[in-house]
Amino acid sequence: MRWSWIYLLTRKALELAGLRLMGSAAKDVELLVLRHQLAVLQRQADRAPLEPVMER
Repeated sequence: MRWSWIYLLTRKALELAGLRLMGSAAKDVELLVLRHQLAVLQRQADRAPLEPVMER
């Protein structure tokens, strides 16, 4: 269990360091990708639920 905590803390520390080193262009691209993903998910959520077809 101790190794999982060490791994988690190390990973988060490296992630934060990576965010500080990331250029503004890379951050802009990441924001565009996240906005696109959000738009796709919102479109999927707005669809009317499918109703079963009655067979004769």
